[in-house]
Amino acid sequence: MKKTAHYLPALTGIRFFAVFHIFVFHLVATYFGVKGQGADILSSLDDAPVALLKLSINGWMSTSLFFLLSGFILAYLYWGEDGRIATRPRRFWTVRAVRIWPIHALVLLFLLVLKILAPPDSLPSMGVLVASFIATLALVQAWVPPLIPHWSWPTWTISVLAFLYL
Repeated sequence: MKKTAHYLPALTGIRFFAVFHIFVFHLVATYFGVKGQGADILSSLDDAPVALLKLSINGWMSTSLFFLLSGFILAYLYWGEDGRIATRPRRFWTVRAVRIWPIHALVLLFLLVLKILAPPDSLPSMGVLVASFIATLALVQAWVPPLIPHWSWPTWTISVLAFLYL
């Protein structure tokens, strides 16, 4: 067994900035993807400095940094000196679920309200919506790719990771 691992606030801070970069990338990509279709909230992006836009549109690169740092932190915290997990697998998965699932469920609840308020002709069939909702709630939507885009795009990465861990 490994000695007690210490919290790594510097790496957690870098992870925050990586996630923020990814978030800004999605805002900018969404704006330019729906421009002219009522995306007035981000219309000031038209006047943004070119360097800032270039930085923003490359936010996808921070995804690798985020996952690399996250993997390192998980390995640092949970691997023993013998190369095996230094905690029971059930405890590891419980801690992961408690950190991820509540915010995931809260976001899905918010998105459900938005879907209810959306014009019916802008939604896929009820069967697809329900199947996609259940798969997304269970974080297995990436296992059936057509179910990914209907609820929470960012959580497909968690779904892929769950598949890889299994």
